[in-house]
Amino acid sequence: MTDQTSPDPHVACSEALASLQLFLDGELERSRVDELAEHLVACAPCGDRVEFERHVRTVIRAGLEGDLSVPAGLAERIRGCLDDVTPSDDVL
Repeated sequence: MTDQTSPDPHVACSEALASLQLFLDGELERSRVDELAEHLVACAPCGDRVEFERHVRTVIRAGLEGDLSVPAGLAERIRGCLDDVTPSDDVL
């Protein structure tokens, strides 16, 4: 997954990986989608990375479909903390 061995001379591996999240989110410019897709097919390491990222998204999505109950009172405690924060507070 080095730029020197990129199988597609139009897309370097570093460029492909930098665009990966936009690609997976369907937010990459249409003109770039085809180039990136070709690179991901031709470059095994980058192709493996996209499959890993897709798997991570699937696992997260599956986890969100389960029971998301929180301990009693947690939501109220969070709201109380947020109510106490003013714009001048340094929250970071």
